[in-house]
Amino acid sequence: MLVKFESFEEANAVYTFTDVRGFTQWSRRNPGDMKRLAALIYNIADEVCESKTDAKYRRRVVKNLGDGCFWVNEYKKDKHTRLSATTAFMQVVQFHHYFHEALRQSNIHGRNQLQLGFGVTYGASHRFYTRGQSIDYIGEKINLASRFCAKAEANQVVFEPDLKEYHARAMELLEVATVDVDEHVEELRGYGQVEYLTCGLSFSSRVLQKIYSIGHDSEYLPGLLAEL
Repeated sequence: MLVKFESFEEANAVYTFTDVRGFTQWSRRNPGDMKRLAALIYNIADEVCESKTDAKYRRRVVKNLGDGCFWVNEYKKDKHTRLSATTAFMQVVQFHHYFHEALRQSNIHGRNQLQLGFGVTYGASHRFYTRGQSIDYIGEKINLASRFCAKAEANQVVFEPDLKEYHARAMELLEVATVDVDEHVEELRGYGQVEYLTCGLSFSSRVLQKIYSIGHDSEYLPGLLAEL
């Protein structure tokens, strides 16, 4: 039976992947806690990355991956890149802090070993929908975001150099202390020489309170970023 596409169209978005570092080893030692960890990540993704009302920018979780997730912040071509990219980095910080705090309050075994890595890219892709299934995306930049996520160390985000100013703006809006951004050039299979940036993510109770003061739901983002 042939798959019927309900739609297959070009999209422009910021693509973000995250997953847990060392998940395989942790899960072997703590198989009874895998369900709780997956539920924790799923709930954070739904709160931080999913928009129930924002059709304009199509902020959505595309896939939950068990120990991580993939989400997008769409924008219209040549417009709203700044909003979508800044939003994505704010979501990274928010996701990181919620994950850290939720683990701290949980009784998940080996929780101190669980840390996240993130990968962020932007550009053109194709969004498609097949009958009876969820919306998905396909494209080179999505694959690159996944590769960046795989390269990220614990508590680190890897992203494209063109996104540096939006990363800086997100850190400013959330009052994150000065952070070091490192430049890298590396041969990536299928991509050739690739330039990318890395930045560490630390937990700060002050930043967490800033996030709480704005609001738990990701719907706060358009209002906060209206000045952009």
